[in-house]
Amino acid sequence: MNTCQFLRTRAALTLGILLLIASPAAMGTTVILDETFEEGQRLAQDLPDTAAWYGSSGGGDPTLSQPAPGIITMDTTENTMLLTHFTDEDPASLEVGEELNFVFEFQMEGAVDRILAVRAGLLDSSEGERVTDDAQGTGHSRFQPYTGYAGFFNPGGTSMTLRERTDLTDSSLISRAGVWSSHVSDATPVIINEDTTYTGAFRIARVEEGVSATFSVSGGDLDAPVEVNYEDAGSELFSFDTFAVWINREGADSFSLTSVHATMRPIDGEPPGPSFALWQEEHFPDETDPAIIGPEAAPSGDGVANLLKYAFGLDPWTPSALGDQVEAEFADGALRLSYRKRIGAEDVDYVPEVSTDLSEWHSGPENIEELSINPLPGDEFQRITVRALVNADESRAFLRVRIPEN
Repeated sequence: MNTCQFLRTRAALTLGILLLIASPAAMGTTVILDETFEEGQRLAQDLPDTAAWYGSSGGGDPTLSQPAPGIITMDTTENTMLLTHFTDEDPASLEVGEELNFVFEFQMEGAVDRILAVRAGLLDSSEGERVTDDAQGTGHSRFQPYTGYAGFFNPGGTSMTLRERTDLTDSSLISRAGVWSSHVSDATPVIINEDTTYTGAFRIARVEEGVSATFSVSGGDLDAPVEVNYEDAGSELFSFDTFAVWINREGADSFSLTSVHATMRPIDGEPPGPSFALWQEEHFPDETDPAIIGPEAAPSGDGVANLLKYAFGLDPWTPSALGDQVEAEFADGALRLSYRKRIGAEDVDYVPEVSTDLSEWHSGPENIEELSINPLPGDEFQRITVRALVNADESRAFLRVRIPEN
């Protein structure tokens, strides 16, 4: 994204300033899946924008349909399951200090009091065989080696449990609760109402001691998220590539997904200091739409991307002018540029560059002289002032600060 503003012409020297962002993604965060179920894409695998989704029933019949753009619906007149693989090849594997956040929005019609009727799993299929079409059946043998974590809950009454699957002696994926070790439970009612959107979420964090696994459901009439968390010491379940949901036919009439978002990022507080992810949480506490909170989004309508406002300490909801981001002047025969730099930010960099033709850009001490670094009130930002070093016979010069992915 480029924002270009020519400032003024002096004698034989044309001055310019260019502000550039060169980052397509949130710093420190990897987007794995950003599924909004566009029409005609249920079976399309084009990650991270969309994944292929497959449906099966107890009798092996397909169960998934798309009644409208932005939603897929699973008929649950039989025991049914939907499944997707959200990586193309190898699973997403967490290093110590990283977490996987998997968030899905869902609706249910006709939900009733049925123990463990809803089961959502985050799994690793790398030791098995991937699903490539509908109608595989909920107990197909190809699922036998899948491992992972799952949240089981009653959509019309009490009880939620977080379970783990390492027992590979049974071929069923999540249709048989007995092959899943139950770790923790919560008796808070998880009553699912019709025509209401709820949010299910997994957070899997890999720590020195093993894995911290969390499953939660929020929304509707729930006063607060119902959450179960298990500290799985010594666990080696930190690779995932599959998401599956199984519904008991006696628990609901249908189950629908309206969006699915999966990201990997450093665990909060590792590394310390400011981050774009924390800035997003501060300014968009209840928003998940990447068109609003994403690094290239401009929710105020001013065309200035969120990542740029994070870097320069601006409010994403307030329109900004060029002077809010950088200041330029012609002094002592040279073009100068001043900008705010966020102290301690390890996920963005600030690279002043000069050009005489807007084609080739140059940085470094032989092209840019740093004149001053001054602290600003609040101890969060510094003001950096630089000047361009160009030959005296050049008729024009352009100065920019580039914010690359770090």
